[in-house]
Amino acid sequence: MPKSRFKPAEYSWLKANYDHFNHILFFDAFSSYTKNRAGKRFLVLAHQWIDDPSKREALLNNFNKWRKSKEAKEYWKNRADLVYSESETSSSNSTYNSSSPSIVAQPSVATNITEEMDSFFSANLTLPSKSNRYVVDGVDISSCFNKYQVRFREAISFNGIAFETHFHQILSLSSILLLQKNYSNDDLAICFPEKSLEIVRSNVKEDLNTKNYNVPYGRIITILSIVERVYGRSISREQGCFEMDKAMLESDGIEKAIIKTFKKMLETFLMDDLEETVKEDDLKSRFILPIIQSLFDDIDSPNTYHFKISNENNHECQNKQFDISRRRPDGYFRANRNGSMVTIGFFEAKPASQKKDAKRIQYDLVRLGVFGKNAIDIHQLGSSFLVQAVGTKMSFYMLQKKTSDIYTMVELDTLTFPSTVNEIPAIFGYINRIAKIVGIFNDIAKVIVPVQDDEGEVRQSLRSPIIRELSLYK
Repeated sequence: MPKSRFKPAEYSWLKANYDHFNHILFFDAFSSYTKNRAGKRFLVLAHQWIDDPSKREALLNNFNKWRKSKEAKEYWKNRADLVYSESETSSSNSTYNSSSPSIVAQPSVATNITEEMDSFFSANLTLPSKSNRYVVDGVDISSCFNKYQVRFREAISFNGIAFETHFHQILSLSSILLLQKNYSNDDLAICFPEKSLEIVRSNVKEDLNTKNYNVPYGRIITILSIVERVYGRSISREQGCFEMDKAMLESDGIEKAIIKTFKKMLETFLMDDLEETVKEDDLKSRFILPIIQSLFDDIDSPNTYHFKISNENNHECQNKQFDISRRRPDGYFRANRNGSMVTIGFFEAKPASQKKDAKRIQYDLVRLGVFGKNAIDIHQLGSSFLVQAVGTKMSFYMLQKKTSDIYTMVELDTLTFPSTVNEIPAIFGYINRIAKIVGIFNDIAKVIVPVQDDEGEVRQSLRSPIIRELSLYK
């Protein structure tokens, strides 16, 4: 069985049942997989791990013929109720019976990892006392969240997980409740009352005091005129930047940061897209860094707020107790607190060429959440500011500890920034949305006075070794 660099989570099972392997046998053995996931995983095994060409062709032909039949519809209908039930009724040595020869269903995680996972869950998936729970509009969110965590924990006991479909659940195991606009999954619908998460999301954003920050219309027209004249070659870049500098002298606060950002883009971006593939390092240094630093840096402040692209593992990444990965974050926001530098936010990026690689994208999102939680716990912060970039499309999040069992990670906005001078006018329509994000950063993330936690309880984050062992892609 050659080909893939990493063995899939189902490898041990396939090896034990290679001679009798077919789609029905696989679907029955991994009954916790949804229909779509089961089909995808079967195709991965058939394409990449069956080395006999004739056997591989027969498996694929039989599956493609079967999947369009009435028999298939009946099979999936009867199997639907079994989703998530396998882990509740099986043990690591349970046997599977069918018309095919009997097989032994083997766990996809090693014993030591299983023990570590059990220890982690017993310590970190407990429900707080009623007086310490997160309650919003009369709904016990802590109770719903604990049900959500336990449901997923039971489902993954013996089967692999996929970042592209389970990122929300994976974050929950580190006590992080991800609140994205218009996002839902079957488990959320089962565990939370209808519309309750949207109410929580609105409540969190209200607590952030997300008031509107409006850049004067006249100022917007002035900046747009400068950009268009530079692109039209009626004035030079240098002249355009000089005019931007004059506009900055007449502004302050958020308005000044916005103008500074446009000046930096005008100064560093190419006029037009050369249609070259932009690699991750180029994306971060040439496109992301000028934008993020211009919007959020305040190096003249006594706290010296600044953003930098990372080239080292920082404290949150190195700490073994909280570690999600030995690999450094792509970037982070830093501030000086009483002479010591603390990390108040994190950044992860992937080039636009990987925008369809859902696994890598969601893995970065999980990393962001855990890094942010670690920073809050280690530095006793009230919040952590998180930015995820896929190409120049950036999603902004604010992570906050609400109770000992819940850290809310709310999506503030998702915006696509330009990469050429020609594209700059396209973002003028949402300048005020950019200003709003900067305002939240200034009002919330910059507050770095240590927060006193009356409960004094810190729940651990799920460590990388466990996540990797549970993952379908190792």
